[in-house]
Amino acid sequence: MDPQVAPATQAVTSHQAVSAQELKLKGFKAYEVDTSVSPSLAYRRRDFYKVGLVTSHCTVHYADRSIELNGTCLLFANPHIPYSVELHEPWLKGYSCLFTEAYMRENDRSESLQQSPLFKVGGTPIFHLSEEQAAYAKDIFRKILTEQSTEYLY
Repeated sequence: MDPQVAPATQAVTSHQAVSAQELKLKGFKAYEVDTSVSPSLAYRRRDFYKVGLVTSHCTVHYADRSIELNGTCLLFANPHIPYSVELHEPWLKGYSCLFTEAYMRENDRSESLQQSPLFKVGGTPIFHLSEEQAAYAKDIFRKILTEQSTEYLY
């Protein structure tokens, strides 16, 4: 495998390791991605959905197509569609949220998740953001991280 191609199950964080046990218990985990600060950590779970905010230049490869990300992009991934990420820079930066289908079921949202064009096979899973949209999305991820670090049961 090309050293610049990372499997989509690879996640890194500048805050703390993404714990499979923690994700299993809570069903949701957000983290900041910055491979220039922390080394890559293997993350092999395949039963989660992912919303990622990517600020690095890279290409996401699916079985039937490849999408180049340059600038800030919002990525939606589900456990049923395999993909890989090819980096065009020496590091990957952004934010990510992982959540399980069980988490969505507990909150009566699993049906809407299955119907969402963001997670459907053949849907458009990546959106290139304007500067204003990118700033807004980064602010949302930062707020999620702040809430996650409190004792509030979300």
